[in-house]
Amino acid sequence: MLKEGFLKVLNEYQAAVKEPIAKHPIAKLLRKDIPEYLSGLIENPDEYKVEGSAGKGRWAKCPWVATININITETPKKGYYITYLFRENMSGIYLSLMQGTAEMKEMHEEHIEEILKNGAAAYINKIGGVPKIFPETKIDLKTKSHSELASFYEMGNIFAKYYNVRALHSCKEKQLIEEFRQMIKLYDFLVHSKSTPNLFTSVEKPVKEALQETTEHKQTLLERIKEFIKKAAGS
Repeated sequence: MLKEGFLKVLNEYQAAVKEPIAKHPIAKLLRKDIPEYLSGLIENPDEYKVEGSAGKGRWAKCPWVATININITETPKKGYYITYLFRENMSGIYLSLMQGTAEMKEMHEEHIEEILKNGAAAYINKIGGVPKIFPETKIDLKTKSHSELASFYEMGNIFAKYYNVRALHSCKEKQLIEEFRQMIKLYDFLVHSKSTPNLFTSVEKPVKEALQETTEHKQTLLERIKEFIKKAAGS
């Protein structure tokens, strides 16, 4: 179902956007069919909700399907969550652990890239480094403008795996399921670890303040964040 569904979106989305979005089968696939299938793969489904978007009123340039732990957030606008993100040109799809960017954009648009970069580094530090199975710390959604919403998704990525169309054709369904479940395990680790820092309170505030200071002070802050994570991991 995942392989078939993803390939159908990649192959048909660009034609679909020329048609009305209401009740379109591609929109239904993203909003209902794929999310329902992913929900069935989660061992602790009561802690999760899965939702997808093809756009509201008009087609999204980069559609997505998000898996959200409700202990962290109820919406992909904030917190952190798992998402499948389609490139704008439909050349491939990312499975990403993603930071919510919409709320951060409203609060700190001028410095959002640096804040999200520091946040991603802290999460990666917490799990002991970038997972080999999800090596992409930067993603490229092939957006045409850096002012578009999708460009903020690029900034929010923590780590990911990319599947281009050719790789997806040769990929087995079992592999896609296993990699999704591996991402869930990493997400669960961050969610349930008592020493996981709340990056959107304890870390975000000093980062914001430091952005008004010199480069030297920024570096000092980064060292403080690393020390904070180190101590938290040992507690």
